[in-house]
Order: sequence, then C-alpha cells, then structure tokens
Amino acid sequence: MGVPTLWNQLEPAVRITSWAQLAAPAFEREGVRGFRLGVDVAQWLFHMGRMNTLVDADGIEVHPGANADLRMVFYRVCDLLAQGILAVFVFDGPDGPKWKRDKRVTGVWR
Repeated sequence: MGVPTLWNQLEPAVRITSWAQLAAPAFEREGVRGFRLGVDVAQWLFHMGRMNTLVDADGIEVHPGANADLRMVFYRVCDLLAQGILAVFVFDGPDGPKWKRDKRVTGVWR
C-alpha cells in the first residue's frame, strides 16, 4: 500500500505459522476470547461487487444465485469463527486516503 519497501523490511522477522497456532493462546486469556483479526471491508466489498460477474475457467458466465454477496460474507465469517478468529471489520471512514476518494466503484461514487 503506502510503504513500497515494507516486505523487505519485515522479511527478517518472518515466521510461518497456522491460524490454529495463532488462535490457541487467545483462548487462555480472561475476558473476550479468540484471536482478533482485522478485516479490510473495502476488499470484501470489492469481492461482493464481483459476485455477479463470475466466469469459470472456460470463459462461461456463472450465475451464483440469489444473495450470493451476502452468502459470501456469511460463510467467510462462519469460517473465521470456526477457527476461533474474531473478525474486526475496518472501514476507511470519512477521512480515507485521498487516492481512494471520488472513484467510481461498481456503479456508485465513493
């Protein structure tokens, strides 16, 4: 996003682990239990907008059915909860980055 060399700077600290290993210690805490994960709502909204224009590997248009966008969000949240992950939804808000403002996104102005 805004830091071009971010991954180069973080590379020395890389540690590959599973969601289960990250979420397990969160259940041993007092109070709200579960591993909290920030979800960028802008990405999910983009995927929701693409649900009506799905194409398979052969280039044939796929019709996902009624309320496909809502089902996508529901099953993603269910998947996270099944793994012990609590989603924290993050919105850009009124003071979002200037490069995101006044863009036409799937038929509406942001």
